[in-house]
Amino acid sequence: MARRIGDAAKGTAGDLRGRENIIAGRSDGFKTMNKRIAMLTTIILSGGLSACAALKAEDVKVYTPAQLRQGEYETVKRLWVETWRTPFWVPSYSSPKDGIAALQDKAAALGANGLINVDCYGDKGLFSFGSGSFTCYGKAIKVP
Repeated sequence: MARRIGDAAKGTAGDLRGRENIIAGRSDGFKTMNKRIAMLTTIILSGGLSACAALKAEDVKVYTPAQLRQGEYETVKRLWVETWRTPFWVPSYSSPKDGIAALQDKAAALGANGLINVDCYGDKGLFSFGSGSFTCYGKAIKVP
């Protein structure tokens, strides 16, 4: 069956839909690729979030500098030191134990499993009026 020139230019309805999908950037392969990307993204995010959620403050171990060398851990963040608020305000605690527990909470929230270079010192600030308060800092780390 021979086609006329006018018919070839028009095409069939199926041909036109196919051309529209290609022009609009849609095809079956494209839809499949989007589904695969969405599935992989969901798997990666759920795995990462479940790993973060599984870490609790009790799981964060406090190391002394003598226990770990510089290359044996990865620094996550220096706590209470790297913020613009530090010159104006740092959290203070009623005991060093409370301060270290707060550092462990913060480290766990960041996904760290350890603390190093932790120190607490007594803070007799201008408005403390003799009450003992402590300021604590440390470095949140990941130990393999």
